[in-house]
Amino acid sequence: MRCFAAIELADGLRRALRETIARGERQAGGLRWASADQLHVTLWFFGDTVNERVPELCAALDAAARDVTPFDLALATLGCFPSIRSPRVLWCGVDDPRRGCAAWVGAAAPLLARLGYQAESRPFVPHVTLARARGPSESAAIRRVLAAEASPAKRPVAPSASGTPGMRVEEVVLMESRLEPRGARYLPVHRARLGPSVEPG
Repeated sequence: MRCFAAIELADGLRRALRETIARGERQAGGLRWASADQLHVTLWFFGDTVNERVPELCAALDAAARDVTPFDLALATLGCFPSIRSPRVLWCGVDDPRRGCAAWVGAAAPLLARLGYQAESRPFVPHVTLARARGPSESAAIRRVLAAEASPAKRPVAPSASGTPGMRVEEVVLMESRLEPRGARYLPVHRARLGPSVEPG
C-alpha cells in the first residue's frame, strides 16, 4: 500500500483552512484544491510499501513516538514550494514552538533507516498542503492567492476549547493513501501515541 506518517488536524483547524481554501477557490479556481479530509501535516512519506512490512513500520512509529512528549501546534502563514518565482504547491505553515514535528522525525530517522527508508535531503518544513498547480501556467494563480492572503487579518486561526489557537498533538498516524477517481483518500492504519507508554500496575 501507499502510505505516510502524519498528524491529523483537529476539526477547528480544518474549518479554518477550509475558509482559506474557499477564498482561494474564488481567486484561483483552476488549482487542484485539497478537500477537508485531505488536510494533514505529513511527517514522513514512505510510498509503496508491501503489506508484510507494515508491522515493522508501525513498531518504528511507536518507538519514535515514545521519545516525544505531546506538543502544541497552530496554523501559521501561507507559503509555497519550490519558490515564489515558480510555485507549484500552496501550503499553510504551522507554529510548532517546541519543534515537536522535527523531534519526531529526528527520533524516527535512525529507526526507519534500518528498514530502508531514508530521510529527504531537503530541510524538513512542517506544513499542510492546500492546493497544487496542474501545470506551469498556474504558478500565477498561486501567487495571486499568496498576495490576497498576505494580510494578518486573513491568517487561518482556529481557537481551541481552551480559547488558545491550535491543537494538542498526542499521536502520529500511519495513513494509507488510496488513489480514487475523485482523488486520494486517506485511511488511518495505525496510531502511535506520543510519550512513554504507561505500564499497567
